[in-house]
Amino acid sequence: MKTINADVVICGGGLSGMMCSLALTRLGISICTIEKSNYSLQQIKDTRSTAYLLPSINFLVKTGIWKHLSKNINPLKILSIINSKNGYPFNQVLNETQFNAKEISKEYFGCNISNCETKQILMKLVKKDKLINYINNEIVNIENFEEHLIINLRNKLSINTKLLIGADGRNSFIRNYHNIKTQITDIKQKAVTFIIQHQKSHNNISYEIYNTGGPFTTVPLKSKEEKRSAVIWVNDSIKIDKLLGLNKFELQSEINKRSCNKLGEISVVSELQSSNVNAQLADKFVDNRMILIGEAAHALPPIGAQGLNLTIRDIKVIFNLIRKYQYSIGSNEMVAEFNVKRLLDVKIRTTSVNILNKISYSDNLIIRRTRDLGLSFLQQAKPIKYLLMRYGLGS
Repeated sequence: MKTINADVVICGGGLSGMMCSLALTRLGISICTIEKSNYSLQQIKDTRSTAYLLPSINFLVKTGIWKHLSKNINPLKILSIINSKNGYPFNQVLNETQFNAKEISKEYFGCNISNCETKQILMKLVKKDKLINYINNEIVNIENFEEHLIINLRNKLSINTKLLIGADGRNSFIRNYHNIKTQITDIKQKAVTFIIQHQKSHNNISYEIYNTGGPFTTVPLKSKEEKRSAVIWVNDSIKIDKLLGLNKFELQSEINKRSCNKLGEISVVSELQSSNVNAQLADKFVDNRMILIGEAAHALPPIGAQGLNLTIRDIKVIFNLIRKYQYSIGSNEMVAEFNVKRLLDVKIRTTSVNILNKISYSDNLIIRRTRDLGLSFLQQAKPIKYLLMRYGLGS
C-alpha cells in the first residue's frame, strides 16, 4: 500500500471543493482533492448559475480565482421583488419593490455566471496547480491519530494529512462517517432550472416573482444583447412534476404566464434540471482534524443567493485559520474555532431563508397579505431597506 503526504485533504471535487483547493494553495500548502466521479470537462452539464455577492468576489479576488472567472460574468445591479396575481389575468403585478445597488453606494450587488462555465474553468486551474493532487477515487476509511490522519482510498492509496475537509455535498460520506446528525426540513418542493432567451434586455436586473407555491427567479447571464437569463422556478413537487411532463410549447406558455412579461416573450434554450428543495443543517461542522463545508454542513432553498456564498464564507474562515494556525493545522483549537465562527452565522441565515421561503410559497391569505404589506413597507422605510440589502450581502 502506497502512502503520500498532503497538508490538507479535501473530499469533493465540485464547486466547493475546487474553490477551497485553489484558495488554500495561495497559502503555499499541499492539497489532495478526492472526487469519486470521473467526468471530463466536455461532460459537465449544469443549467444552474451562481450570483457571487460582493464579499465572495472580494475573497475570490484575494485568492487569485476571480480573474479567471471575470470574463464570463454579468453584473447584478438591481433586484426586483414582485408579488404577482395568483390566477387569471396572468402577468398581473400586484406590487414591485426594487433594490438598487446604488442605494448603498455600490456599483452592483454581485455578478452572475453559469455553473457549467465555472466548473470548466476551475477544473482546468485545479489540474494545472502543482500544489494540488487531484485524484479520481473514493475514501473508504479514516485512521485517527493525535497529530495526523491516514485517509485510505479504494485504490489502496493512503494519504497522511493534518486536516480533512468534507466538501462532498448533501449526502456527505465524511459527515456520515463521523456520525454527525443532520436536521432535515422537507419542504415538499422542487426546483427546476433552465436557461432562457428573451425579447427584452434584462438590464442587469434579477427578478424574483412570488406566487403561491414558491418564487420564479430570473438571473441575468452575459450575452451580446443582454437577452439571456438563468431561471430557478421553485414550486410544490406536484406542480414541478407536471411542468416536466409538458411538451415544449405548453412549457413555454406556462413560463411566459409566470414571468409577468418582465422580459417579453421567452424561449427555453437548455435542458431542464430538477432537484428536491429541502433545508439541511449539521449539528456540528467539525470533528477530530475534520471540517465540513458547503452542503455537507448546510443546504438551503435557492433564495437570496445564499447557498454558494455561504460556502465561500466557510472557505474564507478556513483560509484565515490556516494562516493563524500555520504550525498546527487541524489542531483541536483550530477546528473548534471554525465551529464557533461558522455555526451561529449559518444558523441565523438558515432560519432567515427558511422563513422567507415559507412566506414566498404559502397560499394562506394572511401570509399573502403580510407579504404584500411587507414589500410596500420596505419601499417606504428606506433605512430598513438599506439594512436588509447590506445583510443580504453578508456585511
